[in-house]
Amino acid sequence: MNNFTIDTGKRNASKTECNICCDTGIIRFQKVFNGLKYDTAARCTCPKGLSLNHLIARIDNVFDLEQLKKDIAV
Repeated sequence: MNNFTIDTGKRNASKTECNICCDTGIIRFQKVFNGLKYDTAARCTCPKGLSLNHLIARIDNVFDLEQLKKDIAV
């Protein structure tokens, strides 16, 4: 059972370079801690995300990306 939900927004792959954050640089997600859902965000690993403030955690520092790909595979 996943304890997180990732909101990638509306996707339009023909107009965006990054299909994960849709060129915003931010990936929003919910984490569950002690039964409560918390909205949080992390920087994407695309150029836009890497250009944002380093005080925002990068998604690969928050999640194991290989496991994440398996968990959300469609």
